[in-house]
Amino acid sequence: MLEKMRKHAIIMHPFPRIDGIAPEVDLDSRAHYFQQINNGLFIRMALLKMMLLPEGD
Repeated sequence: MLEKMRKHAIIMHPFPRIDGIAPEVDLDSRAHYFQQINNGLFIRMALLKMMLLPEGD
């Protein structure tokens, strides 16, 4: 799969990884799913804050 991809392609995955992507893909510079997971954490935190705190805080 990696050999056929373009140099500037980005590999993303929503996780959990169950037979979806081989672990060796983690080492490829085009694998951005760990950053995707990290960004998703902050998005969820912001959404929870917006829903749970009164407006203006």
